[in-house]
Amino acid sequence: MTYYIAAEGGGTKLLTVLYDEQFRIIRTARTTGTNAVYRRPGDIEASMEKMTDELLGNTPDIREIQRLDMSLVGNGGLLADVLRRHITLKESRQYGEGAVALAAAGFTSGIVAQSGTGSDAFLIQPGTDERIGGWGPLLGDEGSGYDIGLMGLKAAIYAEEGRGPDTVLLPMVMENFKLSQLWDLVHTVSDTSDVRRTVGSAALLVARAAGQGDAVALDIYDRAARAMAHQVLTALGRVQGDLKGPIVTSGGAWKGHRRMFDTFTAAVHEVYPKVTVIFPDLEPVAGCIFLRLMNEGRTAEEAMSVLRTCFPCLATGGLPVSQ
Repeated sequence: MTYYIAAEGGGTKLLTVLYDEQFRIIRTARTTGTNAVYRRPGDIEASMEKMTDELLGNTPDIREIQRLDMSLVGNGGLLADVLRRHITLKESRQYGEGAVALAAAGFTSGIVAQSGTGSDAFLIQPGTDERIGGWGPLLGDEGSGYDIGLMGLKAAIYAEEGRGPDTVLLPMVMENFKLSQLWDLVHTVSDTSDVRRTVGSAALLVARAAGQGDAVALDIYDRAARAMAHQVLTALGRVQGDLKGPIVTSGGAWKGHRRMFDTFTAAVHEVYPKVTVIFPDLEPVAGCIFLRLMNEGRTAEEAMSVLRTCFPCLATGGLPVSQ
């Protein structure tokens, strides 16, 4: 039996899938993010080691992996090195973050509006591969999960002080972070070893508040959507709106509330009404498998058929229903 591994990792998580030549999933494993800007390389390597143990498990007949297809923010070669300590890895291939996000939707050209913990836009066209944004939480990441979380925390502060409207985010923040007084939030955020993750976690509170119809939370999603549209419209301007392929929205922040996707789409269509905006059926890691199949001569339709039939566990679940 021949075995393969697909892996996709960013600022928050690394997801791996071990499968065989008949596209049967042997095992999946997940660990924390791979971005060395926010995590120490030694911690990333230790997480990969633990994840590899989980992925390979106690399966003595798996001694060789034919190919590792991966998209990792950071040192992709490190994952290959870790795997080689456990098994024989015959081949590995690294893909760009934008390429796998497009591939997970069944395309090799288009624009990716990436909004996870961080944010950026990828313009991928024949002969062109450019990125806009992705400058991190201090210099950018507008419209990201971090940005949404930060706006949510500020909204709670403004409500407390009377600088902004009342919002259910205030009691939610108090309860979630177990605060006896809101001022303790300063220490909660400042004293953590991972400020980006702590602040970004508040995006879940914004999603909950928006689901309850909170006007402040819904406005936060509108602002995040317009920030993402700004990046994408900049990318579209570079090709004068003549885009080959769709705009694919990718990343967990889009799943918080449908308002973000709808506002984003409306903002893009206001300038370029003919472009197609979609949210993919499958998680980005599926794009690694799609690209492997395309490299082996499958058509895009054939590759997507394999993914939808054999890898249902990689489904995104789609966007929230409009409320």
